Amino acid sequence: MSAFILPLTGQSFRGAFAVANSSSSQSFSQSDILRAALLVGRTRRDAGRFGAQSWLEALWRISTIRLGLDLQQPPPGVDFSLRRHSNWGRLDGSERGVLNYNCGNVVAKLVAERVLRAPLLLHQDVYRNFLGSPLGKKDPRPDFVGWSPWVATLPPHHSPWIAMEAKGRTRFPRKATSKARRNAKTQAKSLKRVRGMNVAVHVACWSYENGGSLRAFYEDPEPDEIGLQLDISDGDFAGNYYAPVAEVLRVSQLDSRNENTVIYTMPGLDLRLAVHRKLDGLIREPEHMADWLGVLPRINEEQAVVGDTQLGPDGIAVLPGDSWLRRAQLTGRPDAGKGGP
Repeated sequence: MSAFILPLTGQSFRGAFAVANSSSSQSFSQSDILRAALLVGRTRRDAGRFGAQSWLEALWRISTIRLGLDLQQPPPGVDFSLRRHSNWGRLDGSERGVLNYNCGNVVAKLVAERVLRAPLLLHQDVYRNFLGSPLGKKDPRPDFVGWSPWVATLPPHHSPWIAMEAKGRTRFPRKATSKARRNAKTQAKSLKRVRGMNVAVHVACWSYENGGSLRAFYEDPEPDEIGLQLDISDGDFAGNYYAPVAEVLRVSQLDSRNENTVIYTMPGLDLRLAVHRKLDGLIREPEHMADWLGVLPRINEEQAVVGDTQLGPDGIAVLPGDSWLRRAQLTGRPDAGKGGP
């Protein structure tokens, strides 16, 4: 199956997380990237406060990622590097800034899932009023707080919580002592505890362009002794992550069902959303979302698929329609490489 290649490099991880200190080229499907764009960081507040406008945000997210990245489907058996869209040079600085921000968030979501096996990633700022100390507008805090059942299994019995700061840039500040790198690490490590448990890992994640292709670099700064504390429940965290999905399903049309999934057609996007059958039954009842976290690791072991697309680690897959599946031409693509079968 053809895919998009994103080189990943990790540094300064310690203990059980030292496995992240490596460089590799990881492949992500078009579905992986679109799902990350749609779901990263969204919360129950979006759906509850804005109602149907939450759908408009979904439309905006997909539109900006389509404008920012070249996601034309590679020909069969060929992989492409993940690259900026050819229109990039025609955009002004403020437009590129918005797209860099969104691309940075998408890459952070992909890294969290692939490297830390954290299927749920939420904007930390939604819990601003739940932090154990008051925050000023300029006080450091990470972009995201995440939940990883895999992290909780690592010795010596880490908590499942991670903190993540995402930076999308055109160029990467290579000097570790640069102001940008220091600020990102300060933000990542500013969250100390969640539910009374130490945050297991703090990640400053950068996406940037090199030789025309996107790359990701992430590092784990030494944590501080004192930091912010967040008091939330597992159920509230899961409810916040999935509530906007429920809002999207509310305005979507049921397409089909099979043994493992329920599939909905999303209007205006030429996309379908596949949801694990167990999640489909729980997602409309947020008070039961803690139950979903209990079965999520087992659901991932099932590796349910829709056609040739596997459900993501959060139990959701985005299925592109015909306009997304038009094959790109190899002409002018020096980044094209031999892909899988």
